Amino acid sequence: MMKRLLVVLAMAAMVPMQAQATGVELGYAQWMQSNSGDIAGNPVATSTANSGMIWAELEHPVPVIPNLRYSSSDIAIGDTSNNLNLKFNDLILYYNLWDTLATVDVGFGMRSISGSATVIDNPNSIPGTPIPVMFVNLAGKIPGVGLTVGYRYTGLSSGSKGITSTELYANYAMVAGLEATVGMRDESVNFPVSDGDISAKSSGTFIGIMYKF
Repeated sequence: MMKRLLVVLAMAAMVPMQAQATGVELGYAQWMQSNSGDIAGNPVATSTANSGMIWAELEHPVPVIPNLRYSSSDIAIGDTSNNLNLKFNDLILYYNLWDTLATVDVGFGMRSISGSATVIDNPNSIPGTPIPVMFVNLAGKIPGVGLTVGYRYTGLSSGSKGITSTELYANYAMVAGLEATVGMRDESVNFPVSDGDISAKSSGTFIGIMYKF
């Protein structure tokens, strides 16, 4: 997995980066989830939930030094006897390779997964262990209407283990700096713990708002 991250970093460093101004983006969205999971071979009841997502980005014009993205979200699956609660915190370093009518961002970073897993009323905590991930964001602007559509990928896998997070999104510029966002997010994780593997899948639409300055 580290070899893939090094390849991504080397490719990004070799591509001439587009000049850009310093900017900050802050966002919040409500994610309407349909969830399923498994704890060490014990299925967790399928459930639905609403969860908040937050993110922040910092972009700057300094060459070589990557931009910064932080995001946080969580999923809750199951019933009172068997349940899985996971919190994701992503810290991403990325390069803006192109940013005119089209945007191409490529990077790498770490995801921390923490929370708890309960099997037959026996809760166990999940420490926040960092997991390396790759990051890709592709977007295109539709001139004259203030609309941007895009695809975002965060993840890395090795065999059956790994993380895959994808978003299809559309952003609409309402007033100066303020944008609405709507889209579909799919999340899939499979990672080992002391008693076996934990897997979780979550899918659903999201709607939110963000401010850029």
